[in-house]
Amino acid sequence: MISFTAAGDDEGAVRVWPLDFQEFYLQAQHARAVAAVNVSFDGLRVLVGTHGGTIGRYHLVTLRAYGILELNNRLLKRSSRTIGRQY
Repeated sequence: MISFTAAGDDEGAVRVWPLDFQEFYLQAQHARAVAAVNVSFDGLRVLVGTHGGTIGRYHLVTLRAYGILELNNRLLKRSSRTIGRQY
């Protein structure tokens, strides 16, 4: 089983690396600065929160973003999209 670590930045970028840090495994972009990033205990999902009120959940096996939630003027929007693996 591969273990991952994840980080986000002030420009909204999220990157996930295997623990050898050779190359990042996944990169995603949010519209606002990343406030929090968490890798699940089983290492298969990453949860991302932004200062703009967006919460994203990424599945590291399927490389899909599930349950992207945006809080915008009391309206909650959901979407799903495929994200690219970067080598």
